[in-house]
Amino acid sequence: MDGGLQEFVSVPSENAHSVPDNVSDDASAMVETVSVALNGIEKAGVRLGDRVLVAGGGPVGLFVVQLCRLAGASRIGLVEPQAFRGQRGAELGAEVYSDLASAPDDQDSFIECTGIDSVRHDGFFHVRPGGRMVFIGVGSASASVPMSAVIEREVTLHGVMRYAFTWPKVVEFIASGGIDADGLVSRSLAFADARLAWSEPQNDEIKTMIRVS
Repeated sequence: MDGGLQEFVSVPSENAHSVPDNVSDDASAMVETVSVALNGIEKAGVRLGDRVLVAGGGPVGLFVVQLCRLAGASRIGLVEPQAFRGQRGAELGAEVYSDLASAPDDQDSFIECTGIDSVRHDGFFHVRPGGRMVFIGVGSASASVPMSAVIEREVTLHGVMRYAFTWPKVVEFIASGGIDADGLVSRSLAFADARLAWSEPQNDEIKTMIRVS
């Protein structure tokens, strides 16, 4: 199908989900993004008391931080070099590190949301023996994997390809206040200015919303 950057979109009724009045249009537009993050933490098997390291403080990474908190993680680290995104991550309960080298190792899981080759590679050394590595960030078509870290320490690698059957659960998370989606909106653009979202990114940007109506 063609893209959805238009005022009205026709979809099959079984693919439409009702949203409570206390969930904003902005938050509704991010149900898809939260669903990607939810698939990631489920692949990571995050449980009560786990230590999780997240790479990337964009929308997906910041939703991963929130979902790890909901899942009961005892310690959530966020690797993010941009100060604005790092500050938002700290407000959401993460311990923030400006680079991967300064982040703790021996984590139960590492959730990679950047797609950067070096982060993918080095992240394996921050996971405990028997832990999990999850790739959400797309990045290049191939990645260098340190096989000694994978085989000798039996680290499990999972990829994330979208999600399935998550939307009702995510809507409930947002409606109950467990997930803050509105707080990630850093800019709003009129439909006529939509191209600026790609051509003129901002240093303090997390999520740009395009208002089509």
